Amino acid sequence: MQKRDEAYASFEGAKLKEEETFLAAGGVGEMLAYARKALYAAGYMPYYLYRQKYMAGNFENTGWCRAGKACVYNVDVMEETCDNLACGANAVTKKLFAGGARIERLGAPKDIPTYIAKAGEVAEKKRALFLAAGQPAFPPVP
Repeated sequence: MQKRDEAYASFEGAKLKEEETFLAAGGVGEMLAYARKALYAAGYMPYYLYRQKYMAGNFENTGWCRAGKACVYNVDVMEETCDNLACGANAVTKKLFAGGARIERLGAPKDIPTYIAKAGEVAEKKRALFLAAGQPAFPPVP
């Protein structure tokens, strides 16, 4: 238990998440306008846009890159046209079946202590998901 608590203490953002229940939408528009102006000034261009279900203020999520450096993988993940093996608290792994006709999702626990306690169990579930699809297994969790 002490090892887990020490590991948890190193995630300062996790404490903030426990203290704040949500990001208020007020000010998000100004933050986005500032970021947009700074990114354009630095030579970046938007290359994908999507909306998330619980996005503060109902704003969009935009991917930015320099000319010719767009990440096709990011677009594929947003459009759910490829598998996504996600790692970390609240990460969602997605496995496509039948050419994308069916998608199975496997979410990791949101809070850090639970994620750490169940990391081996979550990894085994991911392994089973991909093995069921006949894909090569990734190494076992020690």
